[in-house]
Amino acid sequence: MDVDDMSGLLNDLRPHLDPDPENPNVEVENFFKLVKESQTPLYEGCDEKLSNMSCLVKMVHLNWFNSWSNTSFTQLFKFLRYAFPMAQSTMPKNYYQAKKMLSGLGLNYEDIDACENDCVIYYGKLKGATTCPSCQKPQYKKIRKDSRGRVTKVLYKTQRFFFIKPRLQRLFMSRKIVEDMVWHAEQRVRDGKLRHPADSEAWRVLDQYDASFGSGPRNVRLGLATDDFNPFGNMNNKHSTWPVILFPYNLPPWLCMKSPYFLLTLLIPGPKSPGSNIDVYLRPFIDDLKSLWSEGMMTYDEFKQVNFNMKAAVLWTINDFPAYGLLSGWSTKGKLAYALPAQAIPHI
Repeated sequence: MDVDDMSGLLNDLRPHLDPDPENPNVEVENFFKLVKESQTPLYEGCDEKLSNMSCLVKMVHLNWFNSWSNTSFTQLFKFLRYAFPMAQSTMPKNYYQAKKMLSGLGLNYEDIDACENDCVIYYGKLKGATTCPSCQKPQYKKIRKDSRGRVTKVLYKTQRFFFIKPRLQRLFMSRKIVEDMVWHAEQRVRDGKLRHPADSEAWRVLDQYDASFGSGPRNVRLGLATDDFNPFGNMNNKHSTWPVILFPYNLPPWLCMKSPYFLLTLLIPGPKSPGSNIDVYLRPFIDDLKSLWSEGMMTYDEFKQVNFNMKAAVLWTINDFPAYGLLSGWSTKGKLAYALPAQAIPHI
């Protein structure tokens, strides 16, 4: 069995701030818990590389890769605990316990409930509300009670928000990637030819717009792409889910558009397209981007062994014309379909 280098992964996650003995650093405590799990053998006498953590990561990867249900995954754990009683003390009992154990690796996300009519998401000041302030629709479509009196609430819509900041930080904390994050400034060939987004006019304009941002090679330039797709692969079933993905353009051209470096940030739920209300769902994503542009975030550079303030900005969006209209709020129909000065557009 091919087991990934868990010690290397945890080293990249290591908090690089000295813990204060009077105020224990929670991140440091969580890190050492992960280290302990990575050094604990699954059972006595097993392969030394097969730790509790590495086995769990592999199993969760198989679960996601093969689209197992949470119930089937829990049943697998029950069987493995029965078949290998020597591993019962280290192996989780069910899917949710496994998910909790892996939360320290930064694989978590936030569920944000949404109005049925796409008016609002229950986020920020609306967190905790049970009725849409715009259309007065309730947050839940069903509230059921079973024979024991237990209440089950069924939501209309829930979007998933995958945090941007810790994943951008990790690009600089990884020993394998950190040097590539400044490739555009230190190794790019400047001969006037367009080989990389750093050679584009948009990149130069952004650097000129904010000189302090442009002078920092570790500040991250991003591309944004979104469009709808049917997750069920059945054309007879009309369903529209919108993923929102970021691309870190600091990386060299042979890496920046490779799937391991795609940053999924939002999954906007179906079954219907949000249409012109897509901005409602983008709010937590925009809040993170605004913070990364104006304030930045303290990040550790594994190569130079120093902390620095990392900022980020979106250079452009990648989408078809209808999605461009929804993202920009600009009408893509009629005589003013192109986002150019009206007087410069010839029309009949």
